[in-house]
Amino acid sequence: RASSVIEEIPFLNQFLNSLYKCDYHGFFPALQGIMAKSDVTDICTDMRHSSSVKFVLWCIRNFLESYLSVTLQSMANAFGVGIDFIDSDLSRFISTGRLNCKIDKVRGIIETKVVDDKK
Repeated sequence: RASSVIEEIPFLNQFLNSLYKCDYHGFFPALQGIMAKSDVTDICTDMRHSSSVKFVLWCIRNFLESYLSVTLQSMANAFGVGIDFIDSDLSRFISTGRLNCKIDKVRGIIETKVVDDKK
């Protein structure tokens, strides 16, 4: 009876629908709402943060999968955030090897790197 429970948890419906429909603009407010409403102890705080980072990373990868290159502005508009936020998040994920792309700040674009799994 997931459909009956989904309405009981604030932001859950919006969160799941934004993931399903690739509505990145609706994703961040829903994720923030769920995280703010989560009734967790300090012990679970790290796990909650880790989960939210994984959801953000999944959405970014899903968005970038469709492009060889995309402007920072276009991605910021799609996610409903500023260019600085996108730049900061992408830089963090790129530097830790979690995203396979690069940012060209001069041209204001993100270039994805195609990975050849055949090697």
